[in-house]
Amino acid sequence: LPRFSGGAREPLEPSVARGLSRAAIEDGTARLPPFEPAELPPAAGLPPLMLSFGPSGKLTGQLVAVQVDEGRWAELSLSRSKAASFALRHEDVVYELAAQVTRAPADFHRTRLVTLLPRYVLLNSTPFDLVVGQAGHDAWFLMPRHRPHSPAQRLVWHWPSARHKRRLCVKVLDADGSEWLPCAPFKLGGGGGASSGLRCLIKSRHPSEPRKLRVLGVHLEVVDGVCFVKLCEARAHEMPLMISNNTSAPIRILQSQPGRTLLGQPSPADKA
Repeated sequence: LPRFSGGAREPLEPSVARGLSRAAIEDGTARLPPFEPAELPPAAGLPPLMLSFGPSGKLTGQLVAVQVDEGRWAELSLSRSKAASFALRHEDVVYELAAQVTRAPADFHRTRLVTLLPRYVLLNSTPFDLVVGQAGHDAWFLMPRHRPHSPAQRLVWHWPSARHKRRLCVKVLDADGSEWLPCAPFKLGGGGGASSGLRCLIKSRHPSEPRKLRVLGVHLEVVDGVCFVKLCEARAHEMPLMISNNTSAPIRILQSQPGRTLLGQPSPADKA
């Protein structure tokens, strides 16, 4: 299957990221077009491939082998009714994909339609530019800021290095091209029965002003096997709380719902 070139993105090297000007973003050269899985056409306008299986054996079943170019093969089962995710390795890059298996409509219901989609799509819904990268790797990818009355900036994500853990790092990019410190590495998740909603909070700190930081919320939305990872400014009710008991009596703290304990702290005297 020829590759779909519409979602390809070149990495933004650290030297390029630091020297990026506002003009490069404003004139459209750094902008990423909106991405919707349902809008992905067949690669290069070619029709989909139609395949048939021979008699099913005990060892083969409804399995196909998939690879990227001359990379490693990975087996994919077509007998599942739900979307399945799998990873392919080509040279040092790990491509995480989702396979959506559905039935053709009406009289063609015996035909199964298999659609290969990117596993992760990153969305920048913040009012500032972000750069994202794999923890421990030196390639960074630009995600321009969200503009009012326009879709969030999106990036189809694959892991640039198979030698490092699959952890994502995010940092803020100032208008003058200076980079903030990256957040702590975190997993994207979205596997198995992952549900939509807030997954975690991350923060990027200014390199010369430690008190100046940006707190972002990482929201997940899983649609047909594709995990949309939305980065947005953390809202007030999402900010973490740090509560310390400096009184002489033990204190128990409950959430607004009665009976649900969040924290029970002993007093300093009890600790002694």
